[in-house]
Amino acid sequence: MFKASKLLSAGSRRFASTTSVKPPLDLYGLSGTYATALYTAAAKENSLPAVSTAMGKLQSLFVNDKRSRDILVDPTLTVSDKNEVISIISKKCDGNTVFKGFLETMAGYNRLDIIEDVTSDFQKLKNASEGLVEATVTSAKPLDAATMKKLTSSITDSSVVGKGRKLKLTNVVDESIKGGIVVNVGDKTLDLSVSSMLYKYNNLLTTPV
Repeated sequence: MFKASKLLSAGSRRFASTTSVKPPLDLYGLSGTYATALYTAAAKENSLPAVSTAMGKLQSLFVNDKRSRDILVDPTLTVSDKNEVISIISKKCDGNTVFKGFLETMAGYNRLDIIEDVTSDFQKLKNASEGLVEATVTSAKPLDAATMKKLTSSITDSSVVGKGRKLKLTNVVDESIKGGIVVNVGDKTLDLSVSSMLYKYNNLLTTPV
């Protein structure tokens, strides 16, 4: 798998400078590589606010206009058609040359099919740069506001968030965990689910003494 620096040099020379930029978060996988490349290119050109705004509008566009997303990732489009669609979408998102050039780079690598994952990973980078930590708490049923407030306060005060940083906690519902909660903060997981406990008990009962 190529690194972000290779992506920038291969497909984005026209808008990358020589300024050194360290992303605020290490992301993995292909979408993480592309998101990091875009973040780095935007930071080098002092256009992070503009690119962040455009990426946010792109996320909203996919939610509100599924047809735009389907057209953008259509594998049957010619290079000319892709560039025309990218130009239209860039205008809708008020994207600058960095934003548009990045979409063209992804199109050149035939990777527009992961654009939604890239926008999500880019948001993680933006949040991290602003001191915002994203976390999820998975429960069998939706948690009420009081419980979410207590969890937010408890996790914020823990070492996994860090002093002076803000927490964005999202509740994910998954009935398969049967009860309890599973908390994910970055690469750390606290599994207090009933299904996990049942699995552990089952292993104890079936393991020879």
